[in-house]
Amino acid sequence: MNKREQRKNLREAAKWLMGLTNDRDWGLKVWDDLEQKSVPKHVNRKETFLSFLKNVPFAYPRRLTQKVLIQHFLGQKTVYFTGSRGDETIVMLDIDCAPDVTGLPWQQGQARETLLTMLLNRGRLVGHRT
Repeated sequence: MNKREQRKNLREAAKWLMGLTNDRDWGLKVWDDLEQKSVPKHVNRKETFLSFLKNVPFAYPRRLTQKVLIQHFLGQKTVYFTGSRGDETIVMLDIDCAPDVTGLPWQQGQARETLLTMLLNRGRLVGHRT
């Protein structure tokens, strides 16, 4: 694949992901001097949103852009995002099935298989890993 095709594929992937995510509720992995490690931080603080909703001049939340997503795809940035409110969204489920933690009678792997079956029967499930 040449560079032109790669750029086109990255733009298409970013455009697809933009439709599944909330472009104002997102974060970046940044260095935290206090914790002495990289941590996820919201790009837009609560105060920014409140000021924006009150029509305070120049109080605009930063939007997630295709450029930032492409940098994420290339490993240049780590981006954290939330799902959209549209017809389709993106979710991540992290299921830990330790015995006697939930009080539910799940066998090992049964919770994962049950959720996958439910999701597959309801619509599209893209890019799932088991």
